[in-house]
Amino acid sequence: MKRMNHLVTITRAAVVVLALITWAPVALWAQAITPEHVVSIEQVGAVAMSPDGNTVAYTLTKPRGADEPFGRSRSELWLMPTGGGPAIAVLEAPRSGGSPRWSPDGNVLAFTTRLDQDPRTQVYGVASTGGNPRLLTHSPLGVMAYAWSPDGRSIAYTAREPEAPGAAARRERGDDVQVAGEGIRHVRLWVENLETGAITSVTPDDRTVRSFAWRPDGSGFAIQVTDDGDIDAGYMFRRIYVAGAGGTRFDRLTDIRGKLGGMAWSPDGRTLAFISAVSMNDPLAQSVFVVPAGGGEPVNLTPGYEGSALSVGWLDSESVYFLAAEGTRTVLSSVDSDDGEIERLVGGGAEIMNNVSLDGRHRPVRSAEASSSASPPTISGSRDWSWPHRRPSNGPVPTGGGSRACWYARSMRPQANATPSPSCPTGGLKASAMTGGPPGACTPPRCWQPTATPY
Repeated sequence: MKRMNHLVTITRAAVVVLALITWAPVALWAQAITPEHVVSIEQVGAVAMSPDGNTVAYTLTKPRGADEPFGRSRSELWLMPTGGGPAIAVLEAPRSGGSPRWSPDGNVLAFTTRLDQDPRTQVYGVASTGGNPRLLTHSPLGVMAYAWSPDGRSIAYTAREPEAPGAAARRERGDDVQVAGEGIRHVRLWVENLETGAITSVTPDDRTVRSFAWRPDGSGFAIQVTDDGDIDAGYMFRRIYVAGAGGTRFDRLTDIRGKLGGMAWSPDGRTLAFISAVSMNDPLAQSVFVVPAGGGEPVNLTPGYEGSALSVGWLDSESVYFLAAEGTRTVLSSVDSDDGEIERLVGGGAEIMNNVSLDGRHRPVRSAEASSSASPPTISGSRDWSWPHRRPSNGPVPTGGGSRACWYARSMRPQANATPSPSCPTGGLKASAMTGGPPGACTPPRCWQPTATPY
């Protein structure tokens, strides 16, 4: 594995890793940035913290150079030790990888890629200490989405059904016409045992799986399915089922009215949280609901909330966290699953976040992708450390803009008097029992600022 010095500074604090966007004044960018800078900006995508909190895996989107063949950007995969040290390359251009996921014991980092001339996407794994990737899944038609089983012995993944008989022969004859709504193949959920290689189907072949979540005890799944595989069905007609890991049952969990978003089991496995519309007329899946594992009527935890939930998870078996858009801002909040009390944990400033995951101690890992070419995203976390994610290869980024990476010293568990402060820079918190420091003082992240000096 290749190691890169990404200019790391570290002090111990604790708790949260995230990728976010910070906005630089437009005037500063206008003075020095060029179109060449914009098209060569490298962006952080997915991030995943190891269960022990010592390593962050992240993808780095790298545009193709002017001398390379036309094609999409590459997605490199890197590891960064949270205790300090250089970033370690797992996959570098021209290879691409994505969807980093740590095994439950933290010994293996899994990811999706195509290697060894195989045209199918499979799940590969690499040891946390480094080494060559090894093949983990053997899906005949490739892997779409995947997840480790809670015990780390299996991987569940979705894959499309085979083509209809004769489809390949027609293409070879030149009959390659594609008609919208025709020839759609269902997507099924499978479980592959990593020790024996046995592959078991979980869902029937007449449904399309849209998303899934392992039960915490590994006995089965919550699965979002549709009867049809077309786009409209995926938007409007998802339903939640529960199924055994061996395909032994497939039962409707609850009735949904309209669109569905992400979902997650509580750590004790007794409750499923999910994002849903409140009616068929609701334009978005944007409210947080919970339903017992045994089924029943779902309960809306955010009926009066003036925002749109984007993703959902659990801090513990009583507290749901959700990432949301409030106007043009993004925030990470928690809501009590019993009384519906909502408390903002972080956000509401200039940063833009787009997903959250947890390490093994249920400490959130947040990430974001850039929505503007003038503000590439960053990774940051809880140990007050930072590093730049490489300037455009054809020149320096002007002072005041570019990637920033920051560790925030804050606990994501709600505590008294720990409220976000609009007056604090980049979403800093007012000091409290959570953060330490003089009461009311800002505790902003420490960030690397780009300079005009090239690497």
